[in-house]
Amino acid sequence: MPKFFLNRDALGPEVILSGEDARHLSRSLRARVGELVTLADGEKNDYTYRITGFTKETVELEYVESHPSEAEPKLQVTLFIGCAKGDKTEVMIQKAVECGAVRIVPFVSQNCIARPERGRKADRWNKVSLEAAKQSGRAMPPQVDDVVSYKEAVAMAAAIGGAILYEHEEIAFGTYVKETLGDGKKQEIAFLIGSEGGFTPKEVEEAKAAGLASLSLGKRILRCETVPAFLMGAVLALTEEI
Repeated sequence: MPKFFLNRDALGPEVILSGEDARHLSRSLRARVGELVTLADGEKNDYTYRITGFTKETVELEYVESHPSEAEPKLQVTLFIGCAKGDKTEVMIQKAVECGAVRIVPFVSQNCIARPERGRKADRWNKVSLEAAKQSGRAMPPQVDDVVSYKEAVAMAAAIGGAILYEHEEIAFGTYVKETLGDGKKQEIAFLIGSEGGFTPKEVEEAKAAGLASLSLGKRILRCETVPAFLMGAVLALTEEI
């Protein structure tokens, strides 16, 4: 069922979709009168509406029912991702959103090839998050912050509590997650993921000095764009949310 995000005050017995959402529903999806769509209010509630009519630029809807969304994981995962070249950062954001991250913070570390300026990418990144949230049925589009420095990322992650992912570490990711999250008491956690070049030993030591654990995702070296989906899947499995 197609999903779109509207402010709660825009929802009522009847709703008229316009703009890009209406064009996508009528032209790209070729929806028909009588079909159902989901509207989300960004506050973890889903509303089912039935299509009652079309105009050239709008789609008319009528309310059917509402219920709390079941698409949001209980554990709030914030991912700090190193900026990668080309469209890899967008791919990382897309997969993180699809798999349940609640917030994404891109950063620039020593080995990052891509070094976007502040204020240049945030709008685009949040559009990627919005589209991924629609596609995956999320209850709300996760926030994607503007790019920060590595030092800022470490401080922000340490304030939440969590770990840095480092391929040369011996501490297993699964062991840490089970011990840290197994009792269900911790509801929020952060992970730092490097770009193509990963982290330098000095950066890892800085993260550990700030109070973050240093973890390995296994014996294989993963591409940076693979890590968000792999990590989120492992976290949700280890915390019995899938």
